[in-house]
Amino acid sequence: MSDPFERMDQGQHDRRKDLAQWRASRLHKLELPSGLIVSVRDASMMDLMLSGRLPESLMDLIGPEQNAAEIDLKKITRSAAEFNALLAAAVLSCVVEPPVSEKGDDDHLGLDELGGDDKMAVFNWLNREVSAMRPFREGESESVAAVQPGNGLRPATK
Repeated sequence: MSDPFERMDQGQHDRRKDLAQWRASRLHKLELPSGLIVSVRDASMMDLMLSGRLPESLMDLIGPEQNAAEIDLKKITRSAAEFNALLAAAVLSCVVEPPVSEKGDDDHLGLDELGGDDKMAVFNWLNREVSAMRPFREGESESVAAVQPGNGLRPATK
């Protein structure tokens, strides 16, 4: 029979290994337009909201009756300050390596060092699933008449 302390040590080792593998599976490499390569992890609007990084004005857009995943980004983009706050929250929440802070120092990449294109690249990566749906949703505003028989569609069956 094996030593119970040896089994306990092995169990702790296995848990640490599993946790390290899980953490590694959540990270992705992303090359920013400036050429900087960062490690990023997924975050949802709910994650951004719960992080406390979204300003109160953006919290008002969510409202108690609206799910955080259903925020209308068109409303946010009307205000440069609100959109910049959203970009900052996305970068602070998603970029893991190098560590990011409000102001850069020897150990941290500063938000103030990242250009708008880099911040948008992180934001677009974060919203890559929404972007993938864009071609499907672009026809959403067209009337039903646009897909009636005769516009390249086969005639209606009788």
